[in-house]
Amino acid sequence: NAPAGGPSQITDHKEKKAPKGPTRTSRQRCWDDTSEVSNMAELHYFGAQGRGQQIRYTLAEGGVEWTDVSAAFPASEDDKAKWLALGGNLTTNVPMLVMGGKAYTQSSAVLRHAARKGGLMPADEELQYQVDNIISAVDDFRTAAYKVIFPALKFTPDAEANALLKETNIPKHFKNFERLLGAPHSIAQLSIAPMQHSIASSRGCRGQRLLCG
Repeated sequence: NAPAGGPSQITDHKEKKAPKGPTRTSRQRCWDDTSEVSNMAELHYFGAQGRGQQIRYTLAEGGVEWTDVSAAFPASEDDKAKWLALGGNLTTNVPMLVMGGKAYTQSSAVLRHAARKGGLMPADEELQYQVDNIISAVDDFRTAAYKVIFPALKFTPDAEANALLKETNIPKHFKNFERLLGAPHSIAQLSIAPMQHSIASSRGCRGQRLLCG
């Protein structure tokens, strides 16, 4: 679902607050050295922000301890087989949260599950709707942005899609965010934060740099 790179790794996360940026102090572990962390929740995804960063932020903000099991992008056949065995989803299994002996898939559903586990989902039904609305709006923008990011990562940038994103989709979607983000609930803020960060400050990713012009 998202670009990534680097070796597979597992990272311990025990902070109770979400980081200000995409990096954090952590202990790196080898892929198969799970003896000390087997009882902790595991987030399986690529070593990038993508659809997984909002879940990382939510777990951290909610004080849920987890290990970040990161794979290289594109995923190897071994990675795909591992994810299929864990999640059982025949389409895609990551980002996937393994918690309490169960595997949870589909990024938006995982995000909401993590929010409930961390006490970040409002109890009021109207506020729940507002949060769900924002999460869906962010998903809509992310889908539009990936039409630019993935071709760029494959060295086949789409100039027409890039222009559409910068001139139409970014202004349109961010006006929506301004309208919707009055809800004072951190899960809504955490959902949009990775995309805001990508556009505002990322210089290392070819696709994200296109978003900045």
